[in-house]
Amino acid sequence: MQVWGLVGRSPFPLPSSGKARESSRRILVTDARLLREARIIEDAFSARTGGWIIPFSVVEEKTTGLQRRWIAWPRDKNRDDPYEAHVPHLHISHYLPPVMAEAASCLELKASFFQAPLPRETRHLFRCRVEDGTLVVLTRPPMGYKASSQISPGYYYFGNCGGDDGGSPPLGCTSIGACRRLDR
Repeated sequence: MQVWGLVGRSPFPLPSSGKARESSRRILVTDARLLREARIIEDAFSARTGGWIIPFSVVEEKTTGLQRRWIAWPRDKNRDDPYEAHVPHLHISHYLPPVMAEAASCLELKASFFQAPLPRETRHLFRCRVEDGTLVVLTRPPMGYKASSQISPGYYYFGNCGGDDGGSPPLGCTSIGACRRLDR
């Protein structure tokens, strides 16, 4: 199943109301339970929100088998995009087209166990809601985002997650730039 068949054309009907649109940007309750068990998300405790994400998943075919990635799409940059991703984690899907590569980053569920956790003070930058209304945050950086102790504490590194050709990132990963301030 494809997330989008073609850029700009959704195979799914557009939500007719703002409420339907908002609910489609939430994690399914069953998926949230699995993500909590894997310690990829947790309930948000802080009242401050630094950034919202639109969560959905894709599956990549690798030589070792299928590999699921969880997309963390920055909501502020895509607030007016009429197309939604209606793909629960239990479905098979394909990568977004290459033109969308810089619009989203992805969290690889398998590799996330080996990534350093996001510092608590930065988790408010990666928030979303579960269908039941619970506010959650990512506990691990999405693929393509790297936390580094060599960078001053007020900055977060956005790095290339490395493509097989040694240059371009794999589809779904980002290469945004050197760094950006956490408090913006």
